[in-house]
Formats: sequence, C-alpha cells, structure tokens
Amino acid sequence: MSDLRFQPDAGLLFEMQDSSITLNIQRRLRYWIFYDSGAISASVKGVNIFIVLHLSKDEKGRPKISKFTCDLSIAKITSKFSGTLGYLTLLNFEHVYCK
Repeated sequence: MSDLRFQPDAGLLFEMQDSSITLNIQRRLRYWIFYDSGAISASVKGVNIFIVLHLSKDEKGRPKISKFTCDLSIAKITSKFSGTLGYLTLLNFEHVYCK
C-alpha cells in the first residue's frame, strides 16, 4: 500500500507499507584468466517508508522544502549467488532500520 497526500500543517507526505522487490540477474565475469558465470537473486521484504517534505516559501514567494523527514525500515534482505562465487558469498540480513 502506498499513499501520497498534502497535509496543510505538515506538507507533502509519502507513505509506503509492507512492500517488496525481487531482482534476478544473470552475470558473466571475466578477469584476466578467471572466468565465472551464474545468477544473482536478491530480494527485499517488509519495506516501510514514511517521508514528509515540509514546505515553505523563499523571499520571492516561491515554494521551497524547508525540512525533510524520512523513516525507513526493512524486515528482511536476502541474496543468492550461483556459480563459483555462489560458494564464497552468502548474504542474509534481517531487521534493517534507518532514521
């Protein structure tokens, strides 16, 4: 669910809740005598974003952003690598927060 709205006392609000994205990438790596190919699969789940743009006017009356507020939380990030590098790299993060 996402929502974009204007609130007179706060400014422009954007909110996104419980979103996710998955990326699948085919890769080929060749460096000097080393060659590897495979796939990368990455996913982000449980993304919550809350952004507020506090609006005001400059001295000429033009709109400007006087303050920017952002809250972000991510429940889970996973990635999987196939090929030779897949055995060397295993990434799994849970509960990422940023304020």
